[in-house]
Amino acid sequence: MGKANRGKLRPPPAATPGLWVRPTLAAVARHADCSIGLVSTVLNNSSNNIGASEDTRRRIVEAAKQLNYRPNAAARAQRSRRFNTIALVSRHDIGTIHINLLKGVASELADTEQHLLLSFLPNPQADEILPPRLFRELAVDGMLVHHAWSIDHKMITVIRNQGIPVVWINTKDPQDCVYPDDYGAARHATHLLLGRGHRRIAALCIDPELARHYSHLDRASGFSDAMMEAGLPQRTICFDHRGARAEEHYETVLKLLSTTRERPTALLALDHHLHLPVIRAADKLKLSIPRDFSMIALSNLDRKIECGQVLSTLTVPIQTVGRDAVRLLQKKIREGNEPAPSHAIPYEPVNADTLAPPPP
Repeated sequence: MGKANRGKLRPPPAATPGLWVRPTLAAVARHADCSIGLVSTVLNNSSNNIGASEDTRRRIVEAAKQLNYRPNAAARAQRSRRFNTIALVSRHDIGTIHINLLKGVASELADTEQHLLLSFLPNPQADEILPPRLFRELAVDGMLVHHAWSIDHKMITVIRNQGIPVVWINTKDPQDCVYPDDYGAARHATHLLLGRGHRRIAALCIDPELARHYSHLDRASGFSDAMMEAGLPQRTICFDHRGARAEEHYETVLKLLSTTRERPTALLALDHHLHLPVIRAADKLKLSIPRDFSMIALSNLDRKIECGQVLSTLTVPIQTVGRDAVRLLQKKIREGNEPAPSHAIPYEPVNADTLAPPPP
């Protein structure tokens, strides 16, 4: 190139109709009139920018933009032995993944310029060969495994035998898990009621004997332990969540609130669905919250509960769970897949006006 043109961008090569060729570092170097090594240093944001002036860096970046250059992820992975990608793996029959969990995972990865691959666990009963092959072929540095209820023990063994760093979401185990602190949330909700002077408190819960997830037992235990420590009787009303039982739930709550002498002065709904029969029964009996009884609920969702009025609620911080799971997985990747202590994420309060001292 002549002296008059040195330091200027060359025109991009003419495109061949119907043919797309991935631009290379060499093409960017030719276009910017620089060496391939210098282009690589600048585009990889290396701190070793010796010999690269501000004008040169600007020219290289502009050349890459004009050519639509993208780094070759496969080549970078081969050099660094890192794919810069993690997988979020869920049960094949879970239905949906909460959007705010995805937001939490994606935002944390974006902060570290990593990528997300979404996949699903196959049914291990249908094909015993597929799960190991799936994990071998996932070009990822680690996996977040999320599920709503339970994973077959055979599948857990398969996952752990792959040697890939794994963090389990919504699973409770001493190591490598991130989960909402259901036990702590129930204790905290009970203490809020005790702190306002309530002594006749009833908890409404999904029957832990019938529930498919540990959280129901943890919530019931959190309430029971808090009441026992206060030296008060534990009044727990358990509901069968299987099938359409709304009318049965309503009749149970209606009977509970119909008594005047032993009626609870406060109710704790340990599942976000269980406030519905309470509101219906209170309306039938012309009772007002919190004038006649206080109420607080735990919500599996990360938003307030509204039913004519906003209920005092403790909510699962779903985005925080996602972000924390990514941070724990990144730590395991950096530290050679060493086991890491699990994280219990506290619930977040939604303050409302459904808590008050007991009625006189």
